[in-house]
Amino acid sequence: MIVKISSRALPAVIGLLLALSLIAAEAVVRIDPAAAFYLLPFRAYELLIGSLIALPGTKFPTSTRVATIVTGAGFALILASLLFLTKETRFPGFSALVPTIGAGLVLWGSDKTPNPLAALLGQALMRFVGRISYSLYLVHWPLILFANRLFPYADPVLRGMMVFALSILVATAFYELVEQPFRRGRIAWTRAQIFRLSGSGLVGLAALSAFIIHQKGFPGRLNSSLKDIIAFQSYDHRPHFRSRVCFLDPDQHGSAIDLAVCLPKTSQRKAILWGDSAAAHLYSGLREPLQERGYSLGQLTSSAYAPVEGLDIQQRPNCRGFNDLALPQILEEKPDLLIMAASWPISDDLLGKLDATIAKLNGAGIRPIILGAPILYRASVPAILTERLKAGNQDPFSGPDLVESYISGTDTSLRERLGSRTGVRFVSIFEAVCPSRQCPMIMNGNTPVHFDSVHLTAAGSAFFAEALLPVITAD
Repeated sequence: MIVKISSRALPAVIGLLLALSLIAAEAVVRIDPAAAFYLLPFRAYELLIGSLIALPGTKFPTSTRVATIVTGAGFALILASLLFLTKETRFPGFSALVPTIGAGLVLWGSDKTPNPLAALLGQALMRFVGRISYSLYLVHWPLILFANRLFPYADPVLRGMMVFALSILVATAFYELVEQPFRRGRIAWTRAQIFRLSGSGLVGLAALSAFIIHQKGFPGRLNSSLKDIIAFQSYDHRPHFRSRVCFLDPDQHGSAIDLAVCLPKTSQRKAILWGDSAAAHLYSGLREPLQERGYSLGQLTSSAYAPVEGLDIQQRPNCRGFNDLALPQILEEKPDLLIMAASWPISDDLLGKLDATIAKLNGAGIRPIILGAPILYRASVPAILTERLKAGNQDPFSGPDLVESYISGTDTSLRERLGSRTGVRFVSIFEAVCPSRQCPMIMNGNTPVHFDSVHLTAAGSAFFAEALLPVITAD
């Protein structure tokens, strides 16, 4: 429509849409990173860079020297994105311009004018990867997911190499058997027939998926014990985490916490549980036993954010606001018992900020208890137990499925930092719950202690609380 009105306006309109999409992405990624990553309006600017290059009036470099420099700059930006963009980088937004502008420069510099760098892209292997790239894009992620599910204990490097090789094979088959017949007009169906067949297939697939989800898989092939354990893979943790009230999800700002509900009652001695989900999953188990000891337990917890002041995590932009609210409340409440727990992402930055947080607490007369690493498994505990039972193995203990290196490494770092200090007490969950270095995975025959690889069921929370309470409440 824009072309019909004025073809000269098209570059300006694309440029305007590109700028609006980029600004929106940079704004939304600070609030809701998942929406910014997955929704098209916030990724459109990446596609529109290519659209500008593809416009009929675009002028390309004509000098071999200039084309080489432009292509080289593009390669340099792509390499820079591989080296410097990490999981901590806020992405997409301005950071995504690095690889996309790099790809744009490679296209702009090498499409029309031959140059030495462009010749690399013309090699047979590179052309082959380019031809199958769309099919490769479609198939690689399902293969990764199935490989992780089918071979959870395989060596990650070997599993990755096998998935890579299989992705190339499947993508090549898709290219030859699906893409090419459509491109070359080998399909004799009419457009209407294609739409009818595609529509029927989508409806059938949706109906089959809905049936499988409703049935929770194919439970008829399993015995009752296996059914009970597998059901925990769909475990609803929200009630005993007190989700979205006292345990905030990533999309919630710190102000969303309901202080009237989440702070301890003033009629008893006060205890507060502060941290991330590794703290939230202890609440249901600790509440009643602490109440019997004369404590009212409060809960100030937020997803994937350690209880330290001033920590920035790009993937959790709302979390700093939560701790900026939680710490002043704790200082004001002056709880008799402050329990801090998290899946501690050990680093010099975190430990330094933890020191500063403890110093503030000590200044208010609060001596916190720092719980060590949560118990972590290599895969979901219900999945591990299911595979064991299928193989006739009824061992209820962790064995080699425990990620002991993470637990011991985290505990060692925290103990070395905090163990000799008088203003804080360190408690190892691993030592309290698993004294023989073997952790129980199941209770009462068919109730897993964890519903995934780290988080506790309500029964597991009660079990952990029973082991931790003597240590936590000791003077």
